[in-house]
Amino acid sequence: MSELLAETVRITKISPHNNADRLEIATIKGWPCIVPKGQYKEGQMVVYFPPDTIMPYSLHAFLNITNYCASLPKSMNTTSRRVKAVRLRGIPSYGVVITTKQCVDYFEKYMAETSTISVPYFVSCMLRPGFNVAKWFQLDKWQPMIRCNEGNAAKEHPRFYKYTSIEHWRNYPNVLHENEQIIITEKIHGTNCRLGFIEDTDEHGNQTKVIMAGSHKVRRQRFHTKPNGEEVECLYWQPFTWHPRLRDMLLRIDEDNPLASSIMVYGEIYGRGVQNLHYDATSEKKFRVFDIAIDGYYLNYDEMLFYLDTYKIPFVPVLYVGPYSPEIVERYTVGNTLLTTDKHIREGCVIKPIKERDHPKIGRVILKSVSVDYLSTK
Repeated sequence: MSELLAETVRITKISPHNNADRLEIATIKGWPCIVPKGQYKEGQMVVYFPPDTIMPYSLHAFLNITNYCASLPKSMNTTSRRVKAVRLRGIPSYGVVITTKQCVDYFEKYMAETSTISVPYFVSCMLRPGFNVAKWFQLDKWQPMIRCNEGNAAKEHPRFYKYTSIEHWRNYPNVLHENEQIIITEKIHGTNCRLGFIEDTDEHGNQTKVIMAGSHKVRRQRFHTKPNGEEVECLYWQPFTWHPRLRDMLLRIDEDNPLASSIMVYGEIYGRGVQNLHYDATSEKKFRVFDIAIDGYYLNYDEMLFYLDTYKIPFVPVLYVGPYSPEIVERYTVGNTLLTTDKHIREGCVIKPIKERDHPKIGRVILKSVSVDYLSTK
């Protein structure tokens, strides 16, 4: 999961709201945020709270935005609330923007007595672009619970690599170069699954290759026993059952790369019982691949597609291949899913270069953009 950035930042642009006389649009990095007209100026330093920021009661009450935030599940037993993205008079608005003075006033009232930093130092921090108030204000990031049966945990392995942490495109809109060749794929609302063919040591001390499977965070045993004694296969191993040639593909990639010690396939399991969007899997679960890596290095798009096409393994829906521009990302962030012909919202999209590369700020260049329509209905 990407880092929560509730930080000081300058307003990039102020634009008119065509459907509301008393509102305008403040652009902060790549985030459009609707604000009262005349309250903010271009270049002004502000504090920005993106969608899915979980605010303690003291903060959302102090800012008088309680009714504009989403309550959290009753099972969490908390008065904290989640910042939402909404459409206001038809225009998307992502998150909450406040003045640095409001931020300082809140710090003085609720944080100063227990904080390790002084009020003057905090005031100076408000003048620094990129100062993140998340830890000082006890903010958290909303992460929906996965409702599937995950099975029993297995011992972690250093070569069973976890997937890249994907930052939000609106936080880093300039990481991609204008007209750089990119691929945009649909972001599926499910549970991350990783499958590996990994070099290991057997009980006799010999080197061998073994199949592994697990969720984003936890490696899983293949079978687990229910309380009634029934033995069932873990969800994260089931793609091998749904797509028998998946195992063959792992073996083929290993053959093509004889010195490799880790072959990883990453995909999304989705459908009924996983998350609240079911797509074309209304009575079952399905799996689609979104990346393949060898020893931690991700394959370029054409290399990955060769293996997937050869072994008939489904890829996530491709929305666009071509030159990058912010307008292109905006266009493909919203709309209906390609996974079903039924009218079904799209969660958003994932953007990456056709040729893999790194960036000094975020590491691997891969970004996500989440639809305001999805965020507003969560």
